[in-house]
Amino acid sequence: MNSNRVDVAASPLPFLLLLVLLVASLLLACTCVAADQPTSALNGSNATDALNGSNATDALNNTASPSTDTVYPTHASSNDTKNSTSTDCDPPGPCNETDNDTGRPKLLRFAFVTSFGASFNTSGTVPAVDMALEKIAELGAALPSGYALGYSPLGDSQCDRTQSLSEFFKRVQEWELDYGSGSGASVTSGNSSNTRAHVALLGCGCSGASEPVAEIIHHWNIPQVSYSAGSPVLSNRIRFPYFFRLTPPGTNYVIAMHSVITHFSWKRVAFVNQVESIFIEGFEVLKTYLTSVNVTVGSKEFPTGTNPIDVPEIFGNLVEEDDYRVFIVNTYDDPARQILCEAARRNLTYPRYTWMTYGWYR
Repeated sequence: MNSNRVDVAASPLPFLLLLVLLVASLLLACTCVAADQPTSALNGSNATDALNGSNATDALNNTASPSTDTVYPTHASSNDTKNSTSTDCDPPGPCNETDNDTGRPKLLRFAFVTSFGASFNTSGTVPAVDMALEKIAELGAALPSGYALGYSPLGDSQCDRTQSLSEFFKRVQEWELDYGSGSGASVTSGNSSNTRAHVALLGCGCSGASEPVAEIIHHWNIPQVSYSAGSPVLSNRIRFPYFFRLTPPGTNYVIAMHSVITHFSWKRVAFVNQVESIFIEGFEVLKTYLTSVNVTVGSKEFPTGTNPIDVPEIFGNLVEEDDYRVFIVNTYDDPARQILCEAARRNLTYPRYTWMTYGWYR
């Protein structure tokens, strides 16, 4: 089903709002480092259990490649600043009140993990976030005096659970190497100031990549803010207490799909579902609504990583045996292209057949 969409790279306003939320979250995290907890989050039993998982073990075998941070210091008038030029200022220029006489602002750094290519591309968020950071730096009021906001080298989740965990644990390793075993939210260690600690995570692209990180990130006492993960599962505040997002859950599509189906008085509708929570959860809700108004619902599922054309039931049972004419492709865009191309090859096209897809495909 097609819908209007806005190019995120051309519309930084949502990300300005996201960054304001992020700033509030990370400042809250900074103030919530528990002085009454002698052991760090990394030493907790729950965190240890999380690190003992097979995916986490594989992830920790990868090391982060060295790179540079993207930093946007706040600027202020000469009345309340030291006019210093710092290599951490991007672009170089006068920074606010500096830290430890180093000539550099105190850096609030968040991890930024997105998805380049793969089945779900969210790389358009990078220029939008950069524009939002620039705007925050220009306004100056969003951050306290003497602080700069930036993100560590970009991570690529590839819209994959294991790869996403790998990128997350690379940052965990950075925290350990730079600051011992303290939590990412910590900004002090003894008498020294940790000006480069990660205090939030922006990511990790699609829902499948965001869920495994969101499930364990509370052990490190830092918030995760998502710009694109729409899985209804992520609305569970007990399971994902440190997860926040701007995009609505995928179940919001249910009302639109239900309206289209009832508008055209379709009585038999088939779904081709990719086995991901963002698709399965919404399908189950929509199926309940449709059956309540006497619409017959058929469905076939295929797991992620499987070529849907190789699942004989999709074009065999649904088309040839059950004779469905209306299909809703409930998948990411790469499998959807495979399905639609195969349908065209078999001449299963309009006006005899109708195919609906999402409007956010790239």
